[in-house]
Amino acid sequence: MLHIANEERAQAVHHLVDFVDPDRRYSVADFKKDAESKIKEILEKNKVPIIVGGTGLYVNSLIYNIHYNEVETDLEYRKTLENIDVKDLYKMAEDIDFEALKKIAPTDRKRISRILEIFFVIPLERLI
Repeated sequence: MLHIANEERAQAVHHLVDFVDPDRRYSVADFKKDAESKIKEILEKNKVPIIVGGTGLYVNSLIYNIHYNEVETDLEYRKTLENIDVKDLYKMAEDIDFEALKKIAPTDRKRISRILEIFFVIPLERLI
């Protein structure tokens, strides 16, 4: 987590900064829920929330109202994927989501594996 100097923090009220233990899983779905709640709270006080920092994925979830389903991580399946060459993972993912792969480097093990993890966890009828 980003650590903002105490002097800088004293200049304005900050929310959702350094509030999650680094060992805890915190997804974009978690962030969106927490941020929307905090934004509502700020607006109810007739204040203007200013959203800064974070990754584009997190900020875009708010700006464009993108909904991300919470998908549990199967740690055993993830461990299995870790033992497969990234080129082979890429080939496996091509059959699942070729469009997403166009935006992912063929060496990006983490994102390629996530495509496979999500496909493995979500029942087929929910994908259709």
